[in-house]
Amino acid sequence: IIYWMAYPVNNQIFRPSITDTEFDSREQKTAVCDLIQSCWQEDPCERPNIKTVIKALNAVNPF
Repeated sequence: IIYWMAYPVNNQIFRPSITDTEFDSREQKTAVCDLIQSCWQEDPCERPNIKTVIKALNAVNPF
């Protein structure tokens, strides 16, 4: 993974697949996948801050 991040193929940024992860509900999966993708934004200003990440994770799993 580190190699693919450092040396992208065809100038495409590598992101690992998250589709095979199991969740209790489709809503949980959608929320977590959306959060991960927002954290992967190339522009750091477009990434969520830690408070937003914690709030989103607590909404998915409040325990």
